[in-house]
Amino acid sequence: MRALGVIAEWNPFHDGHRYLLETVKQLSPDTPIVAVMSGNFVQRGDPALISKWERAKSALNYGADLVFELPLWYATQPADYFARGGVNALASLGVDGLFFGVESFPFNDYVTMANWEGKHPEIIQRKMRQFLLNNPNLSATERYFKALKQAQNEVPCLASLNLDFQMKSNNLLGYIYCREIATWNLPIEPLPIARLGAQHRETANSNEVEFLSGSQIRASILGGKQDHVGKMPLELIQAVDDLPCAGTWQIFYPLLRYRLLTASLEELSLIYQVDEGIEHLLKQAAKKASTMEEWLDICRSRNWSEGRLKRTALMILLNIKNNRIKELMDYQHPQPLLLLGMTAKGQKYLRQLKKAETEDSWQIISRVNQECERKWPEWLIADRIYRHIVYQDEHDENFSHQPIIIK
Repeated sequence: MRALGVIAEWNPFHDGHRYLLETVKQLSPDTPIVAVMSGNFVQRGDPALISKWERAKSALNYGADLVFELPLWYATQPADYFARGGVNALASLGVDGLFFGVESFPFNDYVTMANWEGKHPEIIQRKMRQFLLNNPNLSATERYFKALKQAQNEVPCLASLNLDFQMKSNNLLGYIYCREIATWNLPIEPLPIARLGAQHRETANSNEVEFLSGSQIRASILGGKQDHVGKMPLELIQAVDDLPCAGTWQIFYPLLRYRLLTASLEELSLIYQVDEGIEHLLKQAAKKASTMEEWLDICRSRNWSEGRLKRTALMILLNIKNNRIKELMDYQHPQPLLLLGMTAKGQKYLRQLKKAETEDSWQIISRVNQECERKWPEWLIADRIYRHIVYQDEHDENFSHQPIIIK
């Protein structure tokens, strides 16, 4: 039994994602492609532009065979936890090859370094602690890159490696996938694929590049422009156009502001990711800021990036506390993998997978029921809030849905 996997957000699904899936199909046409995808909230803490069901349907129409939802408490984390959840979920689904796009190709040097770090995590952590003592103003990311560079200089087998993470977010995420595979000793082969088109932080004319990045497509949609037309599936463009309002923090901010203004400092300090006394600033900023952009401008600093602030804001909005996250992310704790959709090939693979099922904390869920509500209320509450704010109707994102089937 063999399957290839991808960890995705697809926010929204666009032609660059289609290219990646088509490339894998060409390399291994008979192999099912299994995806674990962020749900209605994504890794940087943002609400997804459009629901998980629409994004999954596009992926199934353009190459994926099975799409599962990555649990909320992994999907909305910094890259290391996001990757950890993704690779372990794929391993539980029998995937033995993970493909991902990277800016630098070939990717061998990154895989070598990641394998080394996966086997020597204590060395990197020790170096990061030392950098923190020497220069408390360095961000965690800066300390991490310095620790990697110092390890390269000190370990002979790493000295000749050429690594470049500067403004290359796909390189970094691909590296972390490889590191987590090594750390957990998973039977998954990293399969990097050269990324084409504009990079995430670049500005590019849509006529100059074949593929726009997800951030550029979101900017075009939210800015009322047309740059995204011809760069993503037409049916998904129509689905976004039909929304009462696309998913952004701007429309969720009134809820966040209410939570910040009504919660005590002590209550806020118990929320996951609220640390370093940041609750004082977050609350004060909510008194002054009438928009999410203003709130972020007040709170942003070297140690508190926009992504970190948004992830923290989401935990505050959902009232998810430190002790609950520890419980949810415990290795022994049951983890839901909601089946969003499948093709005929995916359905066949799923039957084989169920026959070979072994004891595992990851549980495939085809239909959400009351038992899911009892075990993982945070997930379903988040989706209810998302549906109410973005779609402005009373349909349930989970109980009323069956998996999408593409014949």
